[in-house]
Amino acid sequence: MGAERPLNPEQQASIRKALGQEVAFIWGPPGTGKTSTLARLVEELVAAGERVLIASHTNAAVDVAFEPVAEQLSPDAREQGAAVRVGTPQRRSELVQQNTLDAIVERRSASLQAERQAAERRKEDLERRLQDIEAALGALEGVRQADAALRAARDAHTQAQQALEAARSEAAAAHAQITALRARLQEAEAMGWLRRALTGMHPATIRQKLAEAEQAGLASAQRAVVREQEADVAVAALRQAEAAYRAALARRERLGVTADEAELRRRQRETTEALQSAQRRLAEIDAAIAALARVILREARVVATTLARLSIMDELLAEPYDTVVVDEASIIPVPYVWLAALVAKRRVVVAGDFRQLPPIAMGEDEKRYPRAARWLTRDVFEAAGILDSDHRIREEDKRLAKLSRQYRMHPDIGDLVNVLVYERDGNKLHHEVDAGSDHVRRGLHAPPEPGHPLVLCDTSDANPWCAKDMSRSRYNLYSAVVAVRLAALAAGSHPALTVGLVTPYRAQVRLLQTLAEHYGLASDRVRIATVHRFQGDQQDVIILDLVDGPPHAIGRMLKGGHVSPATRLLNVACSRARGKLVVVAHTAHLGRLTAGHSLIDLLGYLGHHGRWLDARAVLARHDDPDVMALAGVVHRDGTPLPSGAEPVLYNETAFFSAFRQDLAAARHQVVIFSPYIHVNRLAQLVPHLRAAVERGVQVAVVTRFERGAEGDGVGLHQELARIGVHIVPRSNLHEKLAVIDGRVAWFGSLNILSHSRSTEWMMRFGDPPVVQRLAEVTGAVTVVERSERRDALRAKRQRLQAMLEARGSPPPCPTCGRPTRLVFGRYGPFFGCTSPRCKGTVNLPRPVVQAVVDALELECPTCGSGRLRARWGKNGAFLSCSHYPECRHSEDL
Repeated sequence: MGAERPLNPEQQASIRKALGQEVAFIWGPPGTGKTSTLARLVEELVAAGERVLIASHTNAAVDVAFEPVAEQLSPDAREQGAAVRVGTPQRRSELVQQNTLDAIVERRSASLQAERQAAERRKEDLERRLQDIEAALGALEGVRQADAALRAARDAHTQAQQALEAARSEAAAAHAQITALRARLQEAEAMGWLRRALTGMHPATIRQKLAEAEQAGLASAQRAVVREQEADVAVAALRQAEAAYRAALARRERLGVTADEAELRRRQRETTEALQSAQRRLAEIDAAIAALARVILREARVVATTLARLSIMDELLAEPYDTVVVDEASIIPVPYVWLAALVAKRRVVVAGDFRQLPPIAMGEDEKRYPRAARWLTRDVFEAAGILDSDHRIREEDKRLAKLSRQYRMHPDIGDLVNVLVYERDGNKLHHEVDAGSDHVRRGLHAPPEPGHPLVLCDTSDANPWCAKDMSRSRYNLYSAVVAVRLAALAAGSHPALTVGLVTPYRAQVRLLQTLAEHYGLASDRVRIATVHRFQGDQQDVIILDLVDGPPHAIGRMLKGGHVSPATRLLNVACSRARGKLVVVAHTAHLGRLTAGHSLIDLLGYLGHHGRWLDARAVLARHDDPDVMALAGVVHRDGTPLPSGAEPVLYNETAFFSAFRQDLAAARHQVVIFSPYIHVNRLAQLVPHLRAAVERGVQVAVVTRFERGAEGDGVGLHQELARIGVHIVPRSNLHEKLAVIDGRVAWFGSLNILSHSRSTEWMMRFGDPPVVQRLAEVTGAVTVVERSERRDALRAKRQRLQAMLEARGSPPPCPTCGRPTRLVFGRYGPFFGCTSPRCKGTVNLPRPVVQAVVDALELECPTCGSGRLRARWGKNGAFLSCSHYPECRHSEDL
């Protein structure tokens, strides 16, 4: 069977080179038909009687390489397992799914599978029967134990009653003796001495006997009380034993136990033996199926699997392969490629693009981890010497075959990829793509900007911030909403169009997936993944969300020139597109990179050759419900705020969720006292602060001076001011609090805009009088008002200075002749000498000051209709309303 498109001369030459030597490297840039070339190569190898292993780093990459190979085989050959996909496919392709090892085994072991199902059903039935028998035996045992316990309780009850009666009799006898002795003592005491002598009734003797009797009586009474308590316990135990016996009888009745224990024991033995027999048969069937799987693998002409599975599945290594084909080799660590090469008898073919993603490894620091950097971060092309130490291609290497005719991308997208990578390597891609093909045409004419293959969606004017999650992966709420809305627009333009949402960061992928579910975007039409996951894939439309923005410096994944990991990442991201590439980027932020970075080349090319789209046309405001909902997902907000006015204490974990809810409810003013500001925490809260600003809420942050408020080289105070937050610097600030609309206050030990990991607490106050008192004590309101007045005065004086300078240059100092500058004093503006040692001044005539103030047309903030005029009083110069005395507004000049 032939491929859909005849192989071009480069592809044919690559196959000849692979067939003619033991080791061959096929360099296949994006869209150059590398997969088709490998499929034809495998077809020829199989036709020559060879056994082939296809291996790659991910299941998706294996699927891409395996599907065209399986397609070349006849249906009968596929049915018999000539091509076997080992592992868990990612593609839903019927051709791939039907040729997995499990699917082939299931087809070829139909009778065994049927027998196994019957044996499994019998095993389950026997397990249920055995459980019933054991339950019946348990019920009989329960009755026996309950009966024995009942008999023991009855005996104990009888003994307790007898002991109680004996104790009561003893106590009664003691009581009678005490009574008799008391009567005899009374009689003896009434006798005279002669009678006592004659009768022998001496009171002292009787008293001694009475005391002894009373002591013995007390002991017997105490014994009676104890015996009574013991009798009560025995009664309770008897009742409990009777209840337990009745329950045991009821359980036996409920289970329907009619057989005696001997009969049940016989049934238990027979059932256990039958169950063990069924389990043995199941094990035999499983062993037969496993043996069949080994036979299928041994007889297969083509086996495809991931390198990870190859390293742990002994069955894959049991029989050698004539040829091993390793695809997408640039991203595979070298040891994995070695493992694959070890099972090849004749040849190894390594295919990939060393200008696409390199291996992923943690030990990139060559100084700290020299061996890891040497063997885990380099790709096989570099390790094999295809590239020199400067990452340049060794053109003379006879192991290398190059492909350069691309059939995937619209020519404009291909030209972008050439500019980024392949022109510099001397392997410029030649575009032979059919611009009228369905994939290219659908993508090209999809929104945004139908008919244009390159679109730059610029978020600069919206100035969205990015933040980092706990793993330090970056995310950007605004750009995520923009990207998903663009994907929804594109997907809605044609029922067969496919869209890829690509980003460098895992945290952003999670946001995009969450929002895509909210929009109802089908995963089979809109695929969302990191750039690394997209290598080897292609879609009609690719939307690349670069994520980065203030206040963080540009991430290392996006920084670097030709042959850097950043270039390789951008190359993969852009070259996945067939008909349209849309890049969502904060160009003002990313443009801070210097020339030589591939990201600058990308943005520059899009600026000159693509269509520019303002992201605000897609998402106008930061307080959009989608943005706020996504923020709640990121931070897992959901615990409702308390409804009462009582103070509530929050730890550092619960605080931010509650605080974000308070910010979302703010309508007038938010004042935050945070001595320190840190880029990570601030970036997480900025979407909520910015949303409040867009709702018309006045947001003010009182913090220490700029030093110590830097994050990744970006001035956080300046960035906050850009989004409309009023910054009030205060030295030696220690208080940590927030006041929202005068109705809610937070106070405690947590730095709201810089907290990281420490254990802290914050108290939430919801009683307005308490909040007002707290604001007064801490100066939370007045500090902002004073700062605003200072800022207004500074702005007013700057305008006044500009107006004066427009009328003429400052005069020289009358004392020393040096230049002068405008100074504002108690009695109005004047020119003072610039030399700190000279006290020379030049006064400004009042008419001049009055004329300049009149020219500024400053509106009275109190009445709104009058204009401010310059006046002088006993306390100096000031401004007052022109409607005085009706309006009595005044302020400093």
